[in-house]
Amino acid sequence: MSNVVYMIIEPGDAPGLRFARQCRDAAADYTLQANLPLDPPESSTAAEAADDTSAAGGGVSAALTDAVKTASAGADHVVVVLSPRSTRPFSLLSAALKHAIDAGKSPIPVLVEACIPPIQLITTPYLNAITDPDAAIQALIQAWGAPSAAHSGPAWIAPGGLLEESDTYFTGRDDLLDAVFEAIADLEGRGSADEDIEDDDDDDAADDDDAVYDDDGDAFDAAQVLADGVVIVVGGRQGGKTDVLREFQFEASDSDRITLYADCAAHHGVNPHGTVIAALWQQIMDQNATARALPPAIAAPEASEQHLDWLYTAILAAAEETPVVLLLDNLQLDTGAVLQTWLEHKFGDDDRVLTVVTYTPDPLQPPPESLADTRYLLKPLNAVELEALFAPPDSTYGIRLFDLSDGLPALVQGIIAAWIEDGAVADTGDGLEVNDPDAELPDVWYSRVEARLTAALEACGLNDEYELEDLLDWLTCAAVEGVVFSETALFAATGDDVTPEHAAALLKALAADDHPLVQPLAAESEAALPIDTPCWEFRLAGLRELVLYEAMPADIAFYGEAILGALETAAGDNWRRLRGHLLPIARLALDAEIRAQLSEEDQPDDAETNAYYVDLGDSAVLDRLLRYLGADDAAALGEAVDREAEVQRLRLRLNVVPEERPEVRWPLLQALGMTLYRSAPDDETAAAFRAAREQAAEAGAAPHVSAYLHYWEARVTPQAGKLELLAAGWQSLPQSIGDEPPETFTPDMALNARDGSTQLVIALLFTGLGDYYRDAAEREVAEIYYERSLPIFNRVRDRRGEALALMSLATLRRTADEADEQAEAVELQQRAVNLLREHGSPAEVRLAEQRLREWGVEIPGGDDDDLNKG
Repeated sequence: MSNVVYMIIEPGDAPGLRFARQCRDAAADYTLQANLPLDPPESSTAAEAADDTSAAGGGVSAALTDAVKTASAGADHVVVVLSPRSTRPFSLLSAALKHAIDAGKSPIPVLVEACIPPIQLITTPYLNAITDPDAAIQALIQAWGAPSAAHSGPAWIAPGGLLEESDTYFTGRDDLLDAVFEAIADLEGRGSADEDIEDDDDDDAADDDDAVYDDDGDAFDAAQVLADGVVIVVGGRQGGKTDVLREFQFEASDSDRITLYADCAAHHGVNPHGTVIAALWQQIMDQNATARALPPAIAAPEASEQHLDWLYTAILAAAEETPVVLLLDNLQLDTGAVLQTWLEHKFGDDDRVLTVVTYTPDPLQPPPESLADTRYLLKPLNAVELEALFAPPDSTYGIRLFDLSDGLPALVQGIIAAWIEDGAVADTGDGLEVNDPDAELPDVWYSRVEARLTAALEACGLNDEYELEDLLDWLTCAAVEGVVFSETALFAATGDDVTPEHAAALLKALAADDHPLVQPLAAESEAALPIDTPCWEFRLAGLRELVLYEAMPADIAFYGEAILGALETAAGDNWRRLRGHLLPIARLALDAEIRAQLSEEDQPDDAETNAYYVDLGDSAVLDRLLRYLGADDAAALGEAVDREAEVQRLRLRLNVVPEERPEVRWPLLQALGMTLYRSAPDDETAAAFRAAREQAAEAGAAPHVSAYLHYWEARVTPQAGKLELLAAGWQSLPQSIGDEPPETFTPDMALNARDGSTQLVIALLFTGLGDYYRDAAEREVAEIYYERSLPIFNRVRDRRGEALALMSLATLRRTADEADEQAEAVELQQRAVNLLREHGSPAEVRLAEQRLREWGVEIPGGDDDDLNKG
């Protein structure tokens, strides 16, 4: 008896490695092989030993997947260990499963942790090694001895048995999903669908917001899906077809439907439909007792016509008890259209069977028109749709996702899932929330793009003239300019190493493949630059980010400066028209310049000689960046440009201050928060103040600093969180002030604070409490706190703060019913105007005076036109 077993374990999966070692110890009659070492070195953990088998940086190397392919072909049995780590995006498992199935094996899935199995296994019974690993190992050994036996017993879990314990993230296709989900739910009542369709008004159906549209633009809904019985989902490679089927499988499992899945691409030779029939037969036998009572089993893929009749009988018998959802992937690989013909003539209007097939179109083999009228064309998601995935919508991430994925949902879903797992993005339920603006992707993702890039460069036929490394350096220049890059900048910046003639030949070669790396933009394209130059764009999803990821910072900085110079020269006096294109290049180049300087070993170590800041005094890129931001014509661009430049300068400084210098970082973060205040989203501003507070505490700053930063964070925090922050500010003050602002607190108590800074913070906290109770519609309490702040502002000579507190108090008094309080409000507002004229900004003066006018008070000293001149 042959007894070689191969076990596929994801690198870094400690539970999987532990299970494999238990299997080896228990299965003495079998030779157990695995893609990971079963005995890790003494000095490392199992997880570390597993990671040692992967490529540098934690990715899965091509050598490892090749080893899995070879081992799968030579093994008698293949076991796939399933866990959240192995089923995450870009894992080894997806490639390994394909190798095992192509080798003619039927992999046995084993759950070591609750997860969502790959769709290739999702309709297969699997072993539960979570609750009782020993029982699972014994059941596994029995299955090796009798692989054709039914998978039964307490250790085996029926397909979909743990799906309710897991979550998945899916992107887009809501219109298609809604219609098919409703059809799945309505399968019980199938048979009345025709009447529903006939009663529907065509115009109403076309206007239905929930309708799904096929590639001809015709609308259809769940009733029509049921009437047709077959839905064709059409799309290109990586268009998300299989992920759509997975969603239907989840929905069918939740609705207690029998789900059958087979992939026509998983063929073991020349008879793909025979393999599909055998897979579907095994699944229907596993899931339905009535079907198991039917005649002979399908053991071999021959005699397909007879086996299709058996399969039809089994499905129909099962559907009489429980509706069936039949999912067929890659139907375009159905040789001889055997399955297509079968579907055309089976499962009528009264049969409780719904079929969804996916189809990759080919110019020589379009989707069959006779199979179904209900078809859905999967189109790539655009940047606007991807932006809407975030709450609030994030245009930067929307564009980045589009560049990384070309809008292909399968890639989008994998990238988002990887970011969520890494903590860079959070799924709030209402949308995605960005936690790390500079989120990276798993190394295995980069390795996949790199393999395609390397193959294309080697195939371009120019290696006799240039080494592969030289070609990558040349491509780095294009990547620095952007997803869209110009021949003018590329040729000028790389002209010393690659002649314009050879550069043009390279571009042509890289665009000639069936799956090009780059492609030219039409001259009239909106993405083309407003200068006289041909433009190109990267076409391989994520290629630009990969090239930048692998480039040296010094090279990025060098090419950035050269590109900016070339583009400015080409634009001449009209360079401002290129500002939107130049700004990101300058920012990227300056960031690379900083990183390149920080990587040098001979950094100064004397604090007085710029130890904690990079020397950018002679940076041409920084000069250009400030000019693009408007430093040379701020009067024309206005205050917003100055603010953006200041934000940029602060962020650049923060980028180069080491984390271990909180005493340097917290003042920069406080300044950043003040600059962002009322010019950026509140959550971004609050994050700056919060980071400043944390760094100040780490640096041991004075207590009033923490209270001050609590106050400013509270100002940009929603009402529900304000009071907690203000109370925390009070608690950070010295105990002589009090743990909280009591009702009996008097202004004289502020004298317990010997320094004016603490007294000022107390006044600010009072105004913050006044604002909170004002917004909570507790007018009298708010007035108390505003009144308490006034003498403190006066004592520390903060006239502007006093004026703003007076304005808040006046506004409250104006809403009173008594005439004397309304008159007092006017007096308070007039005092505020007088103080602001001397100590406030022109905008604050205009606002205060405008409020008096609204109250019917004439303001001496000028009319509206005079005031607006300020």
